[in-house]
Amino acid sequence: MSSTPVRSVIDEDRWKAVLARDQRADGLFWLGVVTTGIYCRPHCPSPRARRENVRFFASPAEARAAGLRPCRRCDPDATGTAAGRHEN
Repeated sequence: MSSTPVRSVIDEDRWKAVLARDQRADGLFWLGVVTTGIYCRPHCPSPRARRENVRFFASPAEARAAGLRPCRRCDPDATGTAAGRHEN
């Protein structure tokens, strides 16, 4: 039995949270953009990447291990749900 269909459903829910910039998803997962080499919080105010360039990670350490660096805008390495929230 493959976990691919389950992962697809979970990733689709994560992508919906990213599109909505849902702050409730903060700390549940991080997203990395392979074309820019950056990882962010789900509610990052930066322009959204194309879905095919996004990967999801369980932790900032996992994203760093994949060769990504933290976003300067949302500060994904900060702790707490209020961290990284920048008002424009």
